[in-house]
Amino acid sequence: MLIECAHCGAPLDVAEGKRQTTCAYCGRLQEVRSARTMQQPQGWKAPQQWTPPAHFPAQSRPLQLDASVAAQQAGKAVRGVLWGVGCTVLLSIVVPGIILYFVFAKTTDAVEGALGGVNGPNIEIPNIPNIGVGTQSNQPIECVGAGSVIRTNADVNVPTGPAVIVRDGCQLRLVNTNVRGKDGIRIEGSGEVTMMNGTVTVEGTAFYASGGSVTFTNVELSGKHGIATEGDADVRLVNGGIRADQVAIQARGHSTVHLVNASLVGEVEQDPTATVRQ
Repeated sequence: MLIECAHCGAPLDVAEGKRQTTCAYCGRLQEVRSARTMQQPQGWKAPQQWTPPAHFPAQSRPLQLDASVAAQQAGKAVRGVLWGVGCTVLLSIVVPGIILYFVFAKTTDAVEGALGGVNGPNIEIPNIPNIGVGTQSNQPIECVGAGSVIRTNADVNVPTGPAVIVRDGCQLRLVNTNVRGKDGIRIEGSGEVTMMNGTVTVEGTAFYASGGSVTFTNVELSGKHGIATEGDADVRLVNGGIRADQVAIQARGHSTVHLVNASLVGEVEQDPTATVRQ
């Protein structure tokens, strides 16, 4: 079961029925039953660094020591201690020292066996989900249905169609990610996008939404068109910018576009019922 850390927003994999767990990133103790559950796609692995979204109070910190490394280091420490004892006795009394050496070897093997080698069975290894960490892809990211999808440190370049598609209430988080290609991010109907520290550089429209909500933080959007909204879409751009060859913002319907400390290059078009705040 996958839950969201209430302190830093990181996804945490916990066993069914477990009441509490500790976040592998911020170290906070979590009450499982009160935490928000998340959908866990297959093949996700733990990132080495988690950057908390702006609305979480935690600071970024490296992933805590992996359990396999901890087990290996524990075995080495035990081996070193026993080796020192064996050498001391060997120097003082030769024969008993030799006997102790063999005892030491057997004891070390027993300790490593108890730890389960490098995969210690009694040590819980967190399975933090992530998609495409540090990778390049020419396939679009599709976030469909209820649940959360996370992508970090990725370069997505899709030559045809939108590079990112969100619909049916899915929640997508992009961290340190660059999106390139023909068109950028598209929300169809409903969904939520949170993007931090990245770029959207395309030939056509950088971002389009017919509904849902999106928050860009430290993101630069550029293309023929910047942001296009309709319906009840809600868009917020903080500490970033839009550079459009033609229309920077096109707001239709009852949609809202809010710019906070963001630069703007290009024209602004809006319906009387739409709202654009700068």
